[in-house]
Amino acid sequence: MVILPTDTIYGLHVRFNPENLAVINQAKHRSANQPCNAIYSNIDQIKHLITKTEHKTINLLCNISGLTMIVSGETPTGQAIRRIHPSFKVMFALLEKIGPLYSTSANISTIAYSDNIKDIQVAFPDITLFMKQSSYVSRETILPSTIIDIRNKDIKLIRQGSVSREIIAAALNR
Repeated sequence: MVILPTDTIYGLHVRFNPENLAVINQAKHRSANQPCNAIYSNIDQIKHLITKTEHKTINLLCNISGLTMIVSGETPTGQAIRRIHPSFKVMFALLEKIGPLYSTSANISTIAYSDNIKDIQVAFPDITLFMKQSSYVSRETILPSTIIDIRNKDIKLIRQGSVSREIIAAALNR
């Protein structure tokens, strides 16, 4: 498990596989089967999680940084996915090399998120691999990602974050 800045906030990350969902949830002190974002660099890494219709929608939205989409996934509750934009070079290169990761905000679930690396280190003292924010690793915002559900024809806004409704509508030509 590692702590790395994403294009929105610091994230707690682990390889995307069923066993690791319980690991990342245990670290955050939440139920073992709670859904968690999957971040990826290219759509081939997550094609087993999406329908053909979702694939088309993702292609329209793939250049928007900070947008999380709920897709069909492999469970009844779906799977949240977020593409890391190529301009975020460190994380994008990591995902290209090792594949998708589970990703969630770097905070204990009952404690509000802090963007202060010292607070994050206190929350996760057993994690020694992390990268601090620097000019080499630049984020566009410290707001969380905007979450939309694209499983149905009518796309639903779940959480407003760093991406506005207008940006989403423009990308979808709506």
